[in-house]
Amino acid sequence: MIIAWVLSMAVGMLCLGVVVYRVRYPDRPVRILVNANPSAVEQVKLAGFGIFMNMIGIFGIGMDRLDTGWSRIGFVASLGALFVFLTVLSVLNDILCTYPVKAVYEGVTLSAPGQNTGARKAMPHFSYDYNGVHYQAQAPAAYSITWVNKRFVKGRVYQIKINPKAPSEIKITNRFPKEFWLYAILSAATLIGLIGLV
Repeated sequence: MIIAWVLSMAVGMLCLGVVVYRVRYPDRPVRILVNANPSAVEQVKLAGFGIFMNMIGIFGIGMDRLDTGWSRIGFVASLGALFVFLTVLSVLNDILCTYPVKAVYEGVTLSAPGQNTGARKAMPHFSYDYNGVHYQAQAPAAYSITWVNKRFVKGRVYQIKINPKAPSEIKITNRFPKEFWLYAILSAATLIGLIGLV
């Protein structure tokens, strides 16, 4: 049975590895996939499936082998490694977007149109030039419409950061996403648990 759990984790890590590769090299096809150029939505689904398969493998191994001290350590260490990976993945766009450019704020795409205006999320759009090419890009994350309206005025120029290897990827704020703090706390918790087991 242990082989099945390990294979589950291997499939999960392969899926997550493909997503990281696409984020790092968005212009390169992934030839192991049926669709060599998955969209952003497909990449999110692939990442979710990879996380799910990893969790199945980790918990399967944990339930199967928790009768020894080393098995407990391995289980907690695997869980911690997954949380660390997710922590890095949550800020990967921030790490890659390092080149500052002047961009014009063009407006937002609103989510959940039926919700209260203050509770709705907004994905800001910007246009800018880089190496003689004009780009129009959308922020990779959604923010509260209140925060966006306080920070940006349509038609004005702001400094944002782009990924020089994939200029359509942008970063509009230096604050970390909420997911980063969640995964960072879980990583710290598993580290404390691992120290306790050792």
